[in-house]
Amino acid sequence: MANITVNNILFSDVPLDIERDDHTLYIPPQFIADRDQVLGWFMGVWSGLEQTLLVAVHSLLDGPYSKAGVVFSNCNGVAQISELLNGLGELVLTKSEIDQLHGLTERLRRQNTKRNRIVHGAWVPEMVIGGDAKGRPELKSVTWVRIYSPTSPSEKAKTLSKNSKKSKLKYDFTVSDVKEVGQTVEKLRNDFNNFTASIQKRLHPEGLNMR
Repeated sequence: MANITVNNILFSDVPLDIERDDHTLYIPPQFIADRDQVLGWFMGVWSGLEQTLLVAVHSLLDGPYSKAGVVFSNCNGVAQISELLNGLGELVLTKSEIDQLHGLTERLRRQNTKRNRIVHGAWVPEMVIGGDAKGRPELKSVTWVRIYSPTSPSEKAKTLSKNSKKSKLKYDFTVSDVKEVGQTVEKLRNDFNNFTASIQKRLHPEGLNMR
């Protein structure tokens, strides 16, 4: 089999022969559509979860929606939101409700870790490249992997090792993996909604103050 030389990669449709560079690999739009769509969808799912968390904070506070919004917006990330929810919950909830809330916030922390690695990662292509009739590079297939690079040098070294499957499972996300995490986040949002609805009936029988 002849060697295929690739000097450049362009995200573009393959041009006409007269305009084509013999050593450029072209990646047409259809090869990147899935990765972009799934990441946009995932961000929308997470945004929906954040709105649900705001409603949960409002339900635990005794006051208007605007007050809950101020408190919520001043939390620095999910860790503080979890602490806020647990702290407020211990003031007004029953023992059973507190246990349910702690379970939800623990799930929230785990999914937030995955969310951060997905959002702050970068797409890396795993490509199968062949040659056309003239020996020019031609993309046959591509698998996109969202890879997060940990800050710890030792942990980063593990991710680069071919033998460290455990580290790759923690930091590497295929398009299917991102979908799976998003579906888990949707389930968490639904469970938070159900929990919030149940405590609202007891804490706010006349409805929440939406001012």
